[in-house]
Amino acid sequence: MNNIMLSDHAKELCLAIKKLGGGQLTEWALHRLTGHSHGTFTAARQELCRDGILEITHEKRKPVYRLLVELDDEWLKS
Repeated sequence: MNNIMLSDHAKELCLAIKKLGGGQLTEWALHRLTGHSHGTFTAARQELCRDGILEITHEKRKPVYRLLVELDDEWLKS
């Protein structure tokens, strides 16, 4: 999947979600791993959803994150 062009912020968010294993995650936990501001986090999340890499559903009003594409860790870090 190396032909996908992602911003550095989107890559960092993707790595954080992957590290935490997806599922029901708080924005706070993802902020803590990435260091992103709320605005940067929101833009990166929208980018991943738009590109079909991330799906966000809600369970009892809490977001559930699911990566739809398996991305190589080394590529995400580059």
